[in-house]
Amino acid sequence: MTRTAWSILLLVLLGVFPLVFPLGCARPAAEPVRIGIDSQASDPTGTVVVRTHIDRDKIGVADRLWVRVELEWTPPTTAELVEPDWESSAWTLIEMQRLPAEQTQTGFQAAYAYLLEPFLPGDYETPVFVVEIYPESAGEKYQLESVAMEVNVRSALDAQDAGTLDMRVGFVDPLEMQADSEPRSNLGLWAGIGGVLAMVFVVLWQVTRTDRAEQGNESVYAQLRRVAQAEDSDSLDGYDTLYRAFTRLDPRLQQTSEIKGMIDVCERARFSADEVGVGDPQTMARHTLELLGAGGEA
Repeated sequence: MTRTAWSILLLVLLGVFPLVFPLGCARPAAEPVRIGIDSQASDPTGTVVVRTHIDRDKIGVADRLWVRVELEWTPPTTAELVEPDWESSAWTLIEMQRLPAEQTQTGFQAAYAYLLEPFLPGDYETPVFVVEIYPESAGEKYQLESVAMEVNVRSALDAQDAGTLDMRVGFVDPLEMQADSEPRSNLGLWAGIGGVLAMVFVVLWQVTRTDRAEQGNESVYAQLRRVAQAEDSDSLDGYDTLYRAFTRLDPRLQQTSEIKGMIDVCERARFSADEVGVGDPQTMARHTLELLGAGGEA
């Protein structure tokens, strides 16, 4: 393919690529949205605050619920979180995570996360977390309790309890899940890719068609002169142009020892990976023009 064809193809790809694959960095990232239910309790002095958060208040009996607890206190008061007695609780503790206390502008903050699982369907309350508070002076410690939040655990059976599973709670139709998981934007993406490929094919076809037409109309003398003037900078293109020019010569000229020898060189260069070693396209083209007479067109 000529340099002109590659240049046109590159311009087409550069123009269409941003339309099909928009740059992600051009869109600012959306701010995370905190959803769910929060509760908060503080001691009378306001130096200790305990917050709890759940992301939803309705779950299925096969679901699990994250309860996140944040504890803040202002020195010199100190505070410590006491976990519930899980064995006597209506919840089963599956996992517990705790982050080290961090210093804030007003004091300290500690974060906890509990993954809980219910026993049976029904109405529940989140566990109550007790905070033991140690004041500055030698006074007695006192306690602060978090605010419980109501959670409804729904059964996997239907409302009539006829022994059939309720697909709306706790179970997902695989076909619907697969359909929902496929982004609708994929259709536009594949359509854009198909359009790009079609445009590339049309450009290549038009360019190669134009090149073939121009080469077919070019005289033998013009082909030889183009190679002799090194307009075909690539050696393989030069050998190919010489071969086409030689095959258009009079058959009697093709049978001469010099022309036949140069045809053999071109064939070895075009179809063999071995080194040719005899003559370069520019030298052979100039020698052929001398044999044919440089003053006239072959």
